[in-house]
Amino acid sequence: MQQLAQYTWLRTSDICSENIIDEALQAMLNSLNLQFVNLMDTLTEKQRSFLCAVSDGVKNFSASDTLQRYNLGTSGNIRILKDALKKRDLIDVTGKEIQIQDPILKRWIIQEYSKM
Repeated sequence: MQQLAQYTWLRTSDICSENIIDEALQAMLNSLNLQFVNLMDTLTEKQRSFLCAVSDGVKNFSASDTLQRYNLGTSGNIRILKDALKKRDLIDVTGKEIQIQDPILKRWIIQEYSKM
C-alpha cells in the first residue's frame, strides 16, 4: 500500500483521481514485472498453477474439474502445494480460506501472468 501511495503521490498535482490511481497501479505492476517473473520461474509448474487457481478465486481445489482445469495433478497434491507455497510466504491459509499474501502479486497473476 505504501508503494502504491507513493506512485500515486508522484502523479498527483492537486487532486487525486481514480485514473491517477489506476496509472500508478499499472506503473507499479510494470516495475515489479521482472521480479514477479523471476519469482514464478523459481516455482514448479503445479505451484504456479495453484497460484493461478487461488487468484481466480477457486475454493474447492480437490474438485476434479479444478484439478483438471489447472493441471494440479491429484487431490493429494493440494496439501503439498499449499505447504510449499505457505513455506515460501506466498499464501496464507486460514481454515479453508487460501489467499495470496501480496495483493499486487495476485493482481499481476490475473492481469499479466495469465496472458503468458
